[in-house]
Amino acid sequence: MQNIPFSILIPVIIVFGFCAAAFFNRLIRRMPFDISLRIKETCSHCKKPVPVLFQIPFLGILFARFRCSCCHSKMSKGSLLVDFSTLLTTFLAFVLWRVFYSNGMPLSLETLFPFLALLWLMISLVPVFVIDFRYHLLPDTISIGGIVFGIMISFIPGGITPLQSILGALIAGGGLYLFAKLIAKILGKQAMGLGDVKLLAGYGALMGAPLAFETLILASFIGICIVFPARLVYAKAFGTESETTAGEFPFGPFLALAAPIVFIYGNWILGLYLAMFEV
Repeated sequence: MQNIPFSILIPVIIVFGFCAAAFFNRLIRRMPFDISLRIKETCSHCKKPVPVLFQIPFLGILFARFRCSCCHSKMSKGSLLVDFSTLLTTFLAFVLWRVFYSNGMPLSLETLFPFLALLWLMISLVPVFVIDFRYHLLPDTISIGGIVFGIMISFIPGGITPLQSILGALIAGGGLYLFAKLIAKILGKQAMGLGDVKLLAGYGALMGAPLAFETLILASFIGICIVFPARLVYAKAFGTESETTAGEFPFGPFLALAAPIVFIYGNWILGLYLAMFEV
């Protein structure tokens, strides 16, 4: 693989960020309602097709001045936030790779694996946060897609091996599934959805089983630090008055937040922990 200089890599990343933003916006609007992604984009008010120009992430809604080009009804600013967040996480993935893996050198075969892994981990934050917080669902496009993507890039030198990737997905996903079943029997109700299991399996495919379980531990710690205080202050905001959502809180966003941290620092943290038991 020929080295790719930053002068070429950065424009490619920007274009990729715009494409990812367009896809995520469509995924967020349609996946929770089981609407096909292949159907043409239409205005939520007049149901007329949205011109291609106004479907351009970030820029399209600004061109339209936050109004539908057909009926001039007000457009939601939520899509603009998703566009901005996706572009931001795409840029952050490049920055993290530049700081921790590139050593100031252009993109090469030796640093391709961490670049692609970080790119996936960072951009997937957006749909996981939005969909899981709003609908308590996790898109298979991200969870199962992460498993497939992790196994695919494991064939690139410099990362985990394909065997480690496959075992990571099976052990991490299977282990969390059995744990969730055990907790469900103890509590008498479902404590974790299959979406979380598949999401962790995807991280296992990207990082291997040890770092996937480290992601689970860190996500649990972050969740405890955030959820318990938030419940005390904003109990009504988390559906405690609803019979269907009582006590529920999405775990996927905490897994997604912990994953890039563990990918970068996981081996160091694991080594530090094991060193505590050395004589």
